Amino acid sequence: MEPVLLLHGFPFDGSMWDPVRPGLIRAGVRPIAPDLPGFGKTPALRADATVDDFAAAALAHADAEGLDGFLLAGHSFGGYVALAVAAAQPQRVRGIALVSSRASPDDAAAVRARVAATDRVQTEGPGFFAETLLPKMLAPRHAERLLPVVERYFQRLRAEGAASALHAMARRPDRTTLLPALKAPAAVLHGEEDQVIPVAEAEAATQGAPQARLVRLAGVGHLPPLEAPDATAAAIAQLAPPAV
Repeated sequence: MEPVLLLHGFPFDGSMWDPVRPGLIRAGVRPIAPDLPGFGKTPALRADATVDDFAAAALAHADAEGLDGFLLAGHSFGGYVALAVAAAQPQRVRGIALVSSRASPDDAAAVRARVAATDRVQTEGPGFFAETLLPKMLAPRHAERLLPVVERYFQRLRAEGAASALHAMARRPDRTTLLPALKAPAAVLHGEEDQVIPVAEAEAATQGAPQARLVRLAGVGHLPPLEAPDATAAAIAQLAPPAV
C-alpha cells in the first residue's frame, strides 16, 4: 500500500485523521498519523521551535517507519509543516495535499496576534482557545454533531505544545513558490465555509502550479477530516502514483 504521512492541525493530534482512515485504506493507501511534538502523547519542542523543527520531527517519524518515499497531507498548521517537509526533502514526496492551509506567511497583524496568544498561554494556560478559536472551526451544519468532539481536543491542549506551535507559525517562511517548483502532484482542499483561513488562500496556493488541483468542499468549514472525511480521503488517494 502507498503510505501517506498525515500531519494534524492545531490544537489536534494524529487521531483527527481517524475518520479519514477507512477511505484511504479502501483506496489502497496506508495512513500514518503521528502526533506532532507537543500534541497528543509526544513531548514538546523548545518554546522557540521553528516550522522546520516540526518538519524534522515528521521526517524522523517517516524514517522510523522505513519510508523512502510517501504521500504527504497536512491540515492547517500541519500544512505548514508539510510544506517544510517538502522543502527539506522534495525527493521523498510523491504527492502533497494541503487541507485548510496556506502557503503564504503570516502578515504583521497575524504575527502580533500569535505573539500575544503565546504570552497569554504562558501566563494563564491554553484554555482561552476554546473561546476564541473553537466557534470558528465548523460549518453550521456540522456544529451540533462535531462540536463536542472538537472541544475535547481543546481541553487536552498543553501549554508547552501550544507555545512552540504558535512560535513556529508566526515565524514560518513564505512557501508560495514551493508548489509550482514541486514535480509531485498536489491537491489543495478547502471548505467553502472556512472561517479560519479564507478559501481565497487555497486558490492562491495553486497559482502557477499546473500539477496542483483545487478541491472546494461545499458546506464544510475548517475541518474537512472531520466534516467531510470521505471527500478528504478521496482527494489524498488520487495523489498516489499508479500501481505497477
